[in-house]
Amino acid sequence: MNMKKRLVIVSVVAVLLAVSTGVGFQLRGEAEAGLLAAEEQLVDVEAQLTGTMTQLAESEADLAEVQSELATVQSSLETVEADLASVLVELADAEDELTSTESELVNAETELTSAESELADAESELADAQAALADVEEVFPPRYFESYNELEDWVEDHTPIAYSAYNLFDKNLELQEQALADGYIWSAFYDYDATVIGEAVAGDSIYWIWLDGEIQWIAYR
Repeated sequence: MNMKKRLVIVSVVAVLLAVSTGVGFQLRGEAEAGLLAAEEQLVDVEAQLTGTMTQLAESEADLAEVQSELATVQSSLETVEADLASVLVELADAEDELTSTESELVNAETELTSAESELADAESELADAQAALADVEEVFPPRYFESYNELEDWVEDHTPIAYSAYNLFDKNLELQEQALADGYIWSAFYDYDATVIGEAVAGDSIYWIWLDGEIQWIAYR
């Protein structure tokens, strides 16, 4: 039972009571006045109810709007979560690639260190070879002595040499090897009486050299 029906029943009961008790015309008038007041209150209640219903409708509309916004937010959240999941996958891939790259970098650094070591060894070998080549170039190709003085100085540094009749030729060959090692052309031969003699060219002349250090001019070349 709603409020309007309750107020009508109360008013009717009040009128019946007034009539049945014989209060009279005055009491009847008062009852009618009460009925009018009740009707006015009913109008007020109906107005309040209408306002309440309007507010309820507005609240329901607001709720629907909020629910719509919530659905939008939830949809956005799902999108963000999906994007985040994708980013996490990409991050994991990037970390794997970084790990792989770091491993490759370590390998490259190891290879570089090995290559640098090999290069250092090669440079050392090259330096040794160049030094050896320089030594060879100092004596190769062998040449004649430029002057008698150069020949004389060299002979003084390498003679006298002790020998016997049995090793005379070998000792001359040894002297020849020493001259060749220093870059000079040196010959050894038997003369007419089977004596082994060294022979060298110095300047524009030919000289014979004995193992005791004697030098003898022979001829112009």
